[in-house]
Amino acid sequence: MKKLLISLGIACVAMVLTLPAMGQTHLTGAQSFSVGDSPVLWLDYSGGLFYNPAYLARVHQGDILMSADRFSQLSFFSGSYFIPEYGTLSAGVSNDLNQRWYSAGFGRLLSRNVMIGGALNLLSDGSDQATISLGMAGQFFDSSSPYSGLLADLSMMNVSPSPSASLAGVNAGMAYWVLPNVLSAEAAVQSQNGNTQLLLGSEARITSSFSAFLGTSSFNSIAAGAGLQESYLNIQASVGNYGLLVSLNFRFTDAARDVRTNHYDEGMKAYDEQRYYEAQQEFQFALNYDEYYSPAAEYARLSEAKAETTTTYYVQLAGEYEKRGDYREAIDYYSKVLIVNPHNNDAALRRDTLEAEAQRELNRLVAGADSLRKNEKFDEASLLYKRALDIDPDNESAISGLKEMDTKSDQAEDSPKNRPTNRYAHAQALLRRHRLEEAKKEFQHLAAIDPSDTRARLMADSLETLETGKSLLEGAKTADNDSSYYQRLSGFAESINRDPNQREAKEYLAQIRDVLRSKVSKFFKEGLQYYLKDDYRTAVQVWDKVLLIQPDHPATLDYTNRAQEKLEALGRLK
Repeated sequence: MKKLLISLGIACVAMVLTLPAMGQTHLTGAQSFSVGDSPVLWLDYSGGLFYNPAYLARVHQGDILMSADRFSQLSFFSGSYFIPEYGTLSAGVSNDLNQRWYSAGFGRLLSRNVMIGGALNLLSDGSDQATISLGMAGQFFDSSSPYSGLLADLSMMNVSPSPSASLAGVNAGMAYWVLPNVLSAEAAVQSQNGNTQLLLGSEARITSSFSAFLGTSSFNSIAAGAGLQESYLNIQASVGNYGLLVSLNFRFTDAARDVRTNHYDEGMKAYDEQRYYEAQQEFQFALNYDEYYSPAAEYARLSEAKAETTTTYYVQLAGEYEKRGDYREAIDYYSKVLIVNPHNNDAALRRDTLEAEAQRELNRLVAGADSLRKNEKFDEASLLYKRALDIDPDNESAISGLKEMDTKSDQAEDSPKNRPTNRYAHAQALLRRHRLEEAKKEFQHLAAIDPSDTRARLMADSLETLETGKSLLEGAKTADNDSSYYQRLSGFAESINRDPNQREAKEYLAQIRDVLRSKVSKFFKEGLQYYLKDDYRTAVQVWDKVLLIQPDHPATLDYTNRAQEKLEALGRLK
């Protein structure tokens, strides 16, 4: 395969644009020289400054580029620095013919596939002409990578009020990846000071880091070369009628792909922890360093949608609990909003306001309960302590007050601790402190003492459901065709349908479905295979798994209905 690619690269002469004179062939480095001296293909180093400043938008890290003619003369030097979300700054100097060209420019992406750029130049040839350069470039059709589709560029270089400005010209070119990521064909023209050139070239990417080049300028000269690209160093060499040219490109910041991967990993961590706003920012940073990285693009979109829907849902719940006077739940949900989006000022204000109100109410309840306890009015004191713990489950004053009452009343014949009302309050306190197993046993005990106590039975069943949800969530990542797992999940979902008020259980179900969502396509296709074999009953059983994970999956709902109709028709025939 490699030999074939090399043969294709050498045999295919295609097209690119450049500057015509010998000195000018040094302006963008050895790669440009070796494909007819025109970088129509997007350059990801600062050499584009002297051909089309729009190419600076492709530089996503700090770099320094040096080119030497026959190893003896430094003919070109430039550097660039990338500022995420803004663009890339660059400056450089080139020895060109009998003058020196100084330039400083800026380039940025307008979208993933469109670039613009500009530069200020000083041509030191005795007259010290000041000029500007403007450029743009774009990618069309297939844009799955930088090395695919059709690319086009246009630049006006060294524009000046003086009609005699040297090196003034217009560059225009196109390149097409005949084999995406493997082989390109390029063509360009340049008009400069009344002289028009046609340039042809080809690039063959032998591996991800090694490329070969071949090109010609108006068929008057031929050049060929090769390039080695690593994370922190590019080496390019070319040879032709104009001699030998070597370019070294050093990266002095972290490699763009490494930075991209780090931001993507941080984004995934934030996404898993439901910090969707932060996740979206991390994924966007990853795209700043590699706009073609499709996983980051997909999760940036998902994070934005999740942030919006989750924020709306949590704000709605917080408002409902706030109306009921349930400070703890309202504060918890406003806090969850701030986890999703730390910059939600409305949620932060409501949370802070409620925390202040809750603290005042907490102090009032504890003070009242303490007074009642001292007067041995244990039932009334217990109710106030319970309401205080509803606001702050870890309030030491309320906890110690309840413990002191328990100690004093243990000797009493009619112990408040053993009364159903106080025992229920004790179970609720355990629940608020997340001691779920102990709370479940208390509710089960109350239900056993009084079978008509539906409230205690519902609480015990609810805690059992939560334990089931936790267990199912832990097993979701490994669940596949385990029928017993999906039977348990079906029972769990049915339990929630019977009692929609089980908020925490519903959250567990949502998390389980998120983990299992990747299996939807697999199960749908598996059921479809049974359907095509006329095994409708098995198909429905498999599709039931899909509907457990994604109840509104359109294709599965459609085919399940078809299968049910066919089963009914077969039943009538019998």
